[in-house]
Amino acid sequence: MREKFHASLEGNIRTLAFGLPRLGPNREYKRLLEAYWQGSLPREEFLQALEDLEGLRMATYREHVDLYPAGELSLYDPMLDLAVALGVYPVEPFDLEGYYALARGKGALPLRKWFGTNYHYLVPRLPEKPRYTPRRGFFPYPVGQKTPGSAEGLPTLLGPYTLLRLAQNPPERVEDHLEALVEAYAELLEPFAGTLFLLQEPALGLDGVERDLPHLLKAYAALAKRVPLVLLSYYLPPASEVVRSLANLPLRGLGVFPVGEALPKLPPGMALVLGVVEGQGVWRTHLLALGGILPLLEGQEVWLAPKAPLFHLPWRVDEPLPKALEGRLAFAVERLQELSLLKELLTDGQGPAGHLEAATSPSRAYQAARAWYTPPPAWELHPSPPPPPRPPLEVRRQA
Repeated sequence: MREKFHASLEGNIRTLAFGLPRLGPNREYKRLLEAYWQGSLPREEFLQALEDLEGLRMATYREHVDLYPAGELSLYDPMLDLAVALGVYPVEPFDLEGYYALARGKGALPLRKWFGTNYHYLVPRLPEKPRYTPRRGFFPYPVGQKTPGSAEGLPTLLGPYTLLRLAQNPPERVEDHLEALVEAYAELLEPFAGTLFLLQEPALGLDGVERDLPHLLKAYAALAKRVPLVLLSYYLPPASEVVRSLANLPLRGLGVFPVGEALPKLPPGMALVLGVVEGQGVWRTHLLALGGILPLLEGQEVWLAPKAPLFHLPWRVDEPLPKALEGRLAFAVERLQELSLLKELLTDGQGPAGHLEAATSPSRAYQAARAWYTPPPAWELHPSPPPPPRPPLEVRRQA
């Protein structure tokens, strides 16, 4: 029975990661940007250094996971990249002065917290009339002079609904802008027909999505006709009605993190993007305790993924650590390792302990997963009760 189950997983499980920190292993991005702004780093050297950093990011993805985005390394802010790519602001491709004028100085766009996290984004202002003029030079490679044919990875953008909901002037009727935005996105996607495209829509977890749902479904269906569309929503759980409706679209993949309710069974040809490791928390994943995902895997194509973009984490854990933290922390690179190890664990014929029969001769993946996780010390699991509250000041004075 166990062998039959795992045989059904062969070829049906892949790994997908996104949001690897653009800061780099040693904060290279910050130093490059500051040097360019100060005038000590020439423009061409700046762009080449960013290309080198992007190459490192791509190599890191490639070492550990099957699927990953291309063009994530923004010149400054992904929301600004999107606004410029759609022609919201009249900045020509590689006009760095025009681009950075929107990010700093007197004419800078306002900053706002990104979905309640410690990250911020530049808040664009939508045009009064829904007219968009796409500029392909800012998508999908805002850095450097690459052509679509030279790329690896999945082209990716923030979705139109996220742009509309997070703008300075969100429209009362999203349908007034969605039709024009779909045409603009379609023009940007034209060189990528047949290429998996990653559309990130964290705004699908906001309140009020049900009101806009019919127009969103129409927009996503139109985009799915242009490219094999993988739709991701994260940070906030969308309403169950939203999830059920998205599952009926002609998508290539669907990921909703966190899952508010049980996901519906997806139709053949649509992969379930399953968030299994943290994208914001720093503790290692107890991979052998993930047997609860097994019912979701049988008879379905599944892509194992983080629950949020990895840019919330540092690049990787630096050794040595204090003894209390040894074997317990996982940053961005460690999350990639966890995805790779979990895939191997699920397809090696044994699976997580307690949910498939225990192995008499544990596989390499099983042993590695067991060694990966260090349980927290007893004092964390059973902390001492808090001290009783102090009496009011008046009572203490009378004592």
